Amino acid sequence: MDNRNENNIEDNYLRRLEEDQLRRNHQYDYFSKNLEHYEWKRDLYMISNSLVNIAYSLCSVTEQNEYNHYLTTLKHLSASITVMRERIISYRGYEKYLEFSLKSQQFIQVCKEVPSHNNQVKLYEFFERLLDAFEELPIPDSFRSH
Repeated sequence: MDNRNENNIEDNYLRRLEEDQLRRNHQYDYFSKNLEHYEWKRDLYMISNSLVNIAYSLCSVTEQNEYNHYLTTLKHLSASITVMRERIISYRGYEKYLEFSLKSQQFIQVCKEVPSHNNQVKLYEFFERLLDAFEELPIPDSFRSH
């Protein structure tokens, strides 16, 4: 057997082992009909919670550079929620994340307009809508007090 071919086979085998290990330890199959791991629920909720906290902070920031950093963070969190939400097939209660995702995108759009129009009232109004949508999200069992 050619030496290069042996190396490729070994490399592919090691890569597959590593991928399997990662899948077992750190990931969950969104497409499985029998979801065995529920970490995605916790992750989705935590990202949403972080988004609301950053949005709240953004409402009171006065320094432009800091405002831009918060806004960038908000955009990334919103994109993460959208990606995770799209991977959920149909899980009862998780359709609320669609509304939350839309509200976060609306809030981001308002944030882009606020510095030029200096309209804090509109920003707070959209934050309230975002917060209301967040409060409608299903709370994972790991966050409930027993």
